[in-house]
Amino acid sequence: QGFGKVTTYPRRDQFSFSAVMDQGKAVDESIQTRFNDGGHGNISGTINWAMPLTPDKIIRIHKDFGGFQAIEQQLIRPSLQKVIYNVGPTMSSTESSAEKRPEIPKYIDDQLVHGPYLTKVVQQTQKDPITGQDKQVNVVTIAMDEKGKPVREAISQVSEYGLQLQPVSINNIKYDAVV
Repeated sequence: QGFGKVTTYPRRDQFSFSAVMDQGKAVDESIQTRFNDGGHGNISGTINWAMPLTPDKIIRIHKDFGGFQAIEQQLIRPSLQKVIYNVGPTMSSTESSAEKRPEIPKYIDDQLVHGPYLTKVVQQTQKDPITGQDKQVNVVTIAMDEKGKPVREAISQVSEYGLQLQPVSINNIKYDAVV
């Protein structure tokens, strides 16, 4: 190696985007999303990831990022932010806390591995839960192909670099006081 530099990478690590102070840093690292009813929520959790084992993938990661902290901050966090940002508009605040709550980690995992969904806006008539009046609302839906599978906006960068992900673990969704 001569005067070369040795860079070590963990084989596995856990990335935290948590509001829980004993996970990751002692600060709130949760990621905000906006639901289709205008409410906001900060999604908090962790995800475990593993380095690829093939030399060509490891060399590419090293050339592009230069260290494991850069992988987390320049690849995993931005990818996670994008998919969490995309998940919010597919449901209302109420749905995210009730019937669609189990869908949130599924949507996040699927988009991280296969790429973010292409979405479309559909106008629907819904009853306002407070006034009972019909109103027109814009609902974001996931675009589906002829086989009923989600259409992707782009390929997953995480998968392109060969990182292996475990399912995301969500520990909390903190909603705005208004919600």
